[in-house]
Amino acid sequence: ARDITERLAKERQKQRELDLMNLLFEQTLTGMVVMMLDEPLDWDAVEDKDGMIGRIMETQHVVRTNAAFLNQYRAQSGEMIGTRAVDFFKHDPGAGKALWRSLLDEKRISAETEGVRYDGTPLWIRGDYTCLYDSKGRFVGHFGMQLDITDRKMGEVALEKSERMYRLITEHAFDVIWVFDVTRRTFTYVSPSVTRLLGYAPEEVVRNSFLSILHPDDARMVHETLRGMVKEFIRLPKREDAWTIEVRHVAKDGSIVWSDATVNFRYTDEGSIEAIGVSRDITAKKADEEKIVHLSYHDQLTGLFNRRYYEEHQH
Repeated sequence: ARDITERLAKERQKQRELDLMNLLFEQTLTGMVVMMLDEPLDWDAVEDKDGMIGRIMETQHVVRTNAAFLNQYRAQSGEMIGTRAVDFFKHDPGAGKALWRSLLDEKRISAETEGVRYDGTPLWIRGDYTCLYDSKGRFVGHFGMQLDITDRKMGEVALEKSERMYRLITEHAFDVIWVFDVTRRTFTYVSPSVTRLLGYAPEEVVRNSFLSILHPDDARMVHETLRGMVKEFIRLPKREDAWTIEVRHVAKDGSIVWSDATVNFRYTDEGSIEAIGVSRDITAKKADEEKIVHLSYHDQLTGLFNRRYYEEHQH
């Protein structure tokens, strides 16, 4: 007879640790996968490493996954066992090869990858991957932990498309679109069409004081009007109607340009107030109005004031 109490205690301790690891593996929300090669590989001894990557992707296969990993790919239990590495990069095999090369060279990587679920829908993964080695230091497979970031990536893609669309609109619009920081009293954005309106490049307008493009006689009026708009916005921040203002500008060549600006306000993430405006050239319209006013008060033959002018100015 032999006393095996200590050995049994150690075995029970190992079994408890194994059960705990299995519990963690199966119940964590992080997708986990173990992939193994058919035969060990001495990566450092490989001469044609790029050529070997294709063989690794063809032969390395899934030996174990947890429920979270299956959910990420919308696969059934056991459906992914035996799946090869190449099957995970159907969308972009080139990106898959580059990822595996980095993993084998660096032994551990973190990466965002794009793939395809079993139902054909796109899948974006953020994962940490670690190489596994045998007792002789040969590569035998890898262990991965990954999170499904598809919703975030799709949101980023949609936002990028939206930004490109609005950038295209603003850069090709005939009217001038601008953003003005009320607190700092500087433009933070001016669309390229300002060159057509005033002759200035957008960066010139952003760099200089906004007063530099206003007619001196209108500067005070614009300042007071803007201040009134801001007060009204603070009082009624959800007002839907935009403000409008007609103002004269001094173009780069010294000419006078009239514009009709439509203005809205909003709070920035920092809590300051900025104005978003669209300015349209109404110089020709103003010239026609002045011509009509002149004709209404002057005799067409002599150019002198007519009876209507004197009657309106008697009082």
